[in-house]
Parts: sequence; structure tokens; C-alpha cells
Amino acid sequence: MSADGAGHPVRRAEIKDDVDADSFVCTPMTVTLPGTVVRACFRPAAATGEECFESRVAQ
Repeated sequence: MSADGAGHPVRRAEIKDDVDADSFVCTPMTVTLPGTVVRACFRPAAATGEECFESRVAQ
């Protein structure tokens, strides 16, 4: 999963092995303001492409 914002670095978490896949993987948080649209993308290891989701931060 990766997350980025204008003027801020991309944050990323990767599943590297079976142990990671069987447990929770913590992702770094990104500071933002209410009303901002955020986007998270998942890139599956066994397939091509990515699946992205967007949402507006609650007030």
C-alpha cells in the first residue's frame, strides 16, 4: 500500500513474506486536514495493476 500528498513523501508498507501476509501490517499515517481527499493504492504481488480507493477526510 502507498499513500502520498502534495508536497509530502510517499508512505509505503509492503508484505514481504508469508508471516507478513498472516498478520497485521502497520502503515505509516499521513497528516492532513478535514475535507482533504486521500487515496490509497494496493499493488498485488501476484498480479499486475493496482486497486485504488479515494475518500474525503471527515470534518
